[in-house]
Amino acid sequence: MNGYPADSLIIIHNHHANVSFSGPDLRQFLSFRSLYASVIACADGTAYYAARKRHRSAGGHSSPYADKESPPGAPQDANYDVERILSDYHWNHVCLTARYGREIAAGAISEKEALYNHGHENMVRLARMHGFRYGRIGGPPNHSLMDLRRLGE
Repeated sequence: MNGYPADSLIIIHNHHANVSFSGPDLRQFLSFRSLYASVIACADGTAYYAARKRHRSAGGHSSPYADKESPPGAPQDANYDVERILSDYHWNHVCLTARYGREIAAGAISEKEALYNHGHENMVRLARMHGFRYGRIGGPPNHSLMDLRRLGE
């Protein structure tokens, strides 16, 4: 994907397990400056997307991870601190796994609901922290959105 102009490509792939971005998916999206967006299409009709913002964090402030101009011939890096974002991804994953585990044990949600919402909540947090766009479109109506309501979605 090197050699293409910045923000010129959109990559689409599928997740048969109907879940959001994995660590490797996120690394790929962040690591290539040519990628404007990454889309995941799931078997149940859900679509997840991540896309770049230009010079803005999720809160509207300048972000050290927002896209910056690259001189011609410069390596096609993402201008995001990929390792820091992935570290936050894994930390959030651990924290959310513990919380969702407690909610499953208490009977508040099913394992399927936890699986559906866990990765999505992680990506919502990361997008807000690091200034990229993220969202989920569609999906089964029977999945719980209780945790996402707490996030204001």
